[in-house]
Amino acid sequence: MKIPYVPSYVRDFNSKIILCTQYFLLLALCLVPCQAVFSQDSLPSILAKSNHDAANNWLPDKIISKKDSVYFGRLFEPRGHRILHGIGQSEKIFKEYSRHFPASPPILFMTYNSLWVRKRDILRLKKELENYAPNFIIPQIGVGLPNWKGIDTVQVKELAEKFAENLSFLQGPAFIRLGYEFNGEWNRYNPEDYKRCYRIVVKAIREKVTFPIAFVWCYAVEGMYQNWEDYYPGDEWVDWWGIDLFSPEHFSAGNTKDFIQKANVKHYPVMIGESSPRWVSAQRGDYSWRTWFKQLIKLFAYYPNIKAFCYITYDWAEYYGPVSALHDWGDARIWRDSVVSARWKKTMEDPAFIHAQTKESLQKLINLERK
Repeated sequence: MKIPYVPSYVRDFNSKIILCTQYFLLLALCLVPCQAVFSQDSLPSILAKSNHDAANNWLPDKIISKKDSVYFGRLFEPRGHRILHGIGQSEKIFKEYSRHFPASPPILFMTYNSLWVRKRDILRLKKELENYAPNFIIPQIGVGLPNWKGIDTVQVKELAEKFAENLSFLQGPAFIRLGYEFNGEWNRYNPEDYKRCYRIVVKAIREKVTFPIAFVWCYAVEGMYQNWEDYYPGDEWVDWWGIDLFSPEHFSAGNTKDFIQKANVKHYPVMIGESSPRWVSAQRGDYSWRTWFKQLIKLFAYYPNIKAFCYITYDWAEYYGPVSALHDWGDARIWRDSVVSARWKKTMEDPAFIHAQTKESLQKLINLERK
C-alpha cells in the first residue's frame, strides 16, 4: 500500500503532541504508586486489603510452597518449606524482641562462645533458655576455632575435649556454627588447619555429648577467600550449611546464589546464621523495608532449602560504641519503626515460619534426633 506524503512541519508537530501525551501519561502512572507508598494512612489500608491489591506489593506472595519444598532429613531440619525463626545476639535483645512480637517469638537463641568456655557459662545459658518454658528454645552458638600458625593437634584435642565436657551441661539440643565465616580474612584461617581443627572438635563433641548437636559450616559472602571448597571438612562432619548476610547487595550476589544452590545439590539445608540491615537500618520506614527486609524475604521464597535464619536486632552504635568500626551499621531494632514493625509482624504470620513452641509440638515439625 502506498503511503501518502506528509509535510515535515506536520510530522514534527504530531511528534511533539505524541511526546507530550506520553510524558503526562508516564507522570500520572508514577504518581499513583507514590501516593500509596507515602500517604500516612497507607499502611492500615495495605494490611486490610488482600494479597492481590497492588498496594500490598511490599510483601511477596506466600512464602510457603508445597510444590517447591525440599527435605533432606538432616538433624533439626524442618519438614517441607518451613523456616526456623531466630534472634540474637544477647539475652537482653532476645527478651526485648520477644516482648514486642509475642505472637511470633523466636525459636532460635543466637549467641557466641569459644573453645575456652567455662562450665558456669554453659549453665547460665541453660538457665536463660529455661526462662522461656513451656516454649522450647534451641540455642544457635557461634564458636571460633584456633587460627594461629603451626597449630598443635594434641593441644586442639585437649581444648575440644574440655569444651565438649562443659557443653554437656547444656543438656539439650543446639546448633553450633563451628569456625563461622571460615573464609573471612578477619579470621585468618588456614584451610588445612581449619579443616583439621573442625573435625577434631566435632569428633570430641559427638563422643562426649549425649544430646544432639547440629554442626553448621558457615560462609561469609564478603570474605576474601571465595574458594569455599578449600575449607570444606567433609560431608560426615557437617549437618547444615550456613551463610551470613548483611548489606543489601549480599542478597543478589552471585556467590550467595552459588553457595545456596550448591548446598541444595549436596542435599543440605541452609541457615542464615547472621543477618542485619547494615548501613540501611530498620528505622527508615518503607525504604528500609524495600531495600533490605523484602530482599531477605524474597530469598526465602526463591530458595526452599533455606530452613533457618537469625536476625541481629541491635542498635550497633549503642551496643559497640561510637568509635567502633561497626558504629555506622545502623539501628536494627525492628519494633522502633512503625512501618517496618507492622510489616515484619505480618510477615511472621506466614505459616512458613516456625516460632517458639513446646517440645511436643516442635517434634511434629522438625527432626530432633540424629538418625
